[in-house]
Amino acid sequence: MPDVAINEMAIEKIHQEKMDGRFYGYKSVEKIANEIILRKIADNARKKAEGAEVDPFTLNPEDISGLVHEERGKATGYAALAELIGMEDITVRIREIIAQIKVAMANEKLDRPSIHMRFTGAPGTGKTTVARIIGQIMREEGILRKGAFFEYSGRDLVAEYVGQTAVKTSTICRDSYGSVLFIDEAYSLYTEDHSNNDFGKEAITTLISEMENHRDDMLVVMAGYTDEMETLMKANPGIRSRMPVILHFPNYSKKQLFDIFMLMVRKHFAFDPGLEEEAHKYFMALSDKYLESKEFANARFVRNLYERTWSKAALRCSLAGISNIVLTREDFIAASGEKEFNEKIEVQKVVGFK
Repeated sequence: MPDVAINEMAIEKIHQEKMDGRFYGYKSVEKIANEIILRKIADNARKKAEGAEVDPFTLNPEDISGLVHEERGKATGYAALAELIGMEDITVRIREIIAQIKVAMANEKLDRPSIHMRFTGAPGTGKTTVARIIGQIMREEGILRKGAFFEYSGRDLVAEYVGQTAVKTSTICRDSYGSVLFIDEAYSLYTEDHSNNDFGKEAITTLISEMENHRDDMLVVMAGYTDEMETLMKANPGIRSRMPVILHFPNYSKKQLFDIFMLMVRKHFAFDPGLEEEAHKYFMALSDKYLESKEFANARFVRNLYERTWSKAALRCSLAGISNIVLTREDFIAASGEKEFNEKIEVQKVVGFK
C-alpha cells in the first residue's frame, strides 16, 4: 500500500505531464502506474545484486526516485529575470507587484491585491518566459504554493458541445491552483460577431469566477496582441477589473536581437570572431518594415537562425570528422542565406551618378 509521499509523487508526476501538454487522461495515468512498477522492479533487482534485503510488497519513495523531475536547483527567479535582454522596465514593474503583495500579506488590515495579469505584445517578445519566471518568484516569495506553469491557448478552454465548456475550464483552473495558468492567444475566446455557436463567453464567465474565488491561490495570465486583448476586455464587464496588471512587451530592437543571438551562441558554443561580426551586420540590416509586421516572431526568429547556424556547423564538423564544434562566419552566412532568413534584409538604395 503506497504511503502519502508516494501519492504526492504520483500527483506531481500527473501535473508535470499536464504542464508538458502530454496528458491523455486514463492512458497517461496508466503509463505513470506502469513506470512506478518498472522503477520498483529495477530497484529490487539492484538491491538483490548488492546483497540487500528486498520487500517486493512495499513501495517506498526511494524505490521510484527520479519519477518526478526536480527543478529546485535552478537559479532564483530574479536571477533568471536579470538574464533576459530588454526586460528592464518589466523587471521594475514585477518587483513593484511582488513588494505590494508581500506588504498586504504581512498586514491584515490591507486587502491583498489581485495578481491576475494581461500580457500584451507580439509573439516572441518573452511573454511566456516571463510568466514562468513570475511563477518561480511567487513560489520563492511564498505567494504561490507551487509556482508551477500551465500553458494553454484560448481555444483550449472551449469544449465541443453545450454544457461542457464550463467543466473543461474549471478542470484546467483546478490543476493550476497554487500555480500559474498562462492563456496564450486569449483573444480567441471572444469575437464581436456574437456568434451563437461560440462558447468562448462561457469559458470567460467560468474563468472570471475561478479568478475571483481563488485570487490568492492562482495567477492567471492572458496574453496576446495589444488591440485584440483590448477587444477581449469587452466580452464581460468583470474581466478587466479582475486583471488590473498590464505588462506590455515591445518588439526587440535590432541591437537586442543581435544580443539575444550572441547570448545563445556564447551559452553553448565556442565561435570565431568573424561570426559575431557577420551576425551584427546581418541584424543591423534587417528590414524595419519586417520588424514591425505581425509576422515577425522576434526572439523565435532569432532562435530559429541560431539553431540553423549550429546545424550547419554540426554537419560541417561531422563530414570533416571533427568532434569539437566551433561556429564560424561561414556557418552563419550559410544559415542566414537561406530563403527563410535572407528575404528579411533591407534593400540598400545606392544614390550616385553614372
